[in-house]
Amino acid sequence: MFILLLNKSKDKIRKPSKRYIFLERYFIFTTLHKIKFIEKVAEDAQLRGGETRVAALLLNYFNTKTGRCCPSQNTIADRLKLSTRRVNTLIRNLRDHGHIKRIKKGNKNAGSNEYNLLLERFNDDPDIRKYTSTGEEIQRSKY
Repeated sequence: MFILLLNKSKDKIRKPSKRYIFLERYFIFTTLHKIKFIEKVAEDAQLRGGETRVAALLLNYFNTKTGRCCPSQNTIADRLKLSTRRVNTLIRNLRDHGHIKRIKKGNKNAGSNEYNLLLERFNDDPDIRKYTSTGEEIQRSKY
């Protein structure tokens, strides 16, 4: 879902400027999305335990309101007591099996990584549809 940039006073679509808040993406993911993600990674028979550990830590850094996940590979390596090279391999395995998408930011050698955990693929899951609001409910006052 994308949010249009609106001028608050006239409600017309405007170009981004310093006065307006511009959100590139705005997703609402629940804890159930996170559980479904880790289940999917754990059930993948081609992955070993290291990938599941990295996926669980990425979920810890994932912001459910903004959809952003930006831990450095050094941070992941320190937390899991692994080498940075091993973490890079595990992330590549997760990416190759379609569980995450790595978005490279900055320049080629000294840039940072952002990880998209592809949680939107679980939106059609029956459990998530059961417990997710459609936004069509009417809030009624008791008084």
